[in-house]
Amino acid sequence: MSFTSRATEKLTPQDGGWSDGTRTLSEVEPLEDSAPIKGTISSVFFMGMVPNSGVTGGISSSSSTKFLPDGTCNGSSVGGAFGNFGGGGSYATSHENASGGRHAVKNGLLVVTSNDGAQPTAELALRVSDKELMIGTEFISDQKQA
Repeated sequence: MSFTSRATEKLTPQDGGWSDGTRTLSEVEPLEDSAPIKGTISSVFFMGMVPNSGVTGGISSSSSTKFLPDGTCNGSSVGGAFGNFGGGGSYATSHENASGGRHAVKNGLLVVTSNDGAQPTAELALRVSDKELMIGTEFISDQKQA
């Protein structure tokens, strides 16, 4: 494989894709319009403050979205931050959110419309294998086959 930067990589066939020994490129297909989705995407994030910055503490968040084959979805997210200042004083804050809405696949995108009237969001919706989907950058087991 040759790139515009003139870098090259040698790839060999492996497990239905192409591999350089540490990474594998796999063929994916956009999900068909109105494809049912059943499964959950979850994520967790944490970051600490830089040592000797004058602030100690951290920031964290987690979210989970459940997709149902009838086109509904529901999710929740939690986030917080805390810290202490080197010269005195501290802070803490948190936020929790629960939401629901509808989802539909159109033109290879998963479009989610929230019940709260927020602007709809869209993520790439790809079939990676017979039983696995990729929504945006997250993998989800395609439970409709179970």
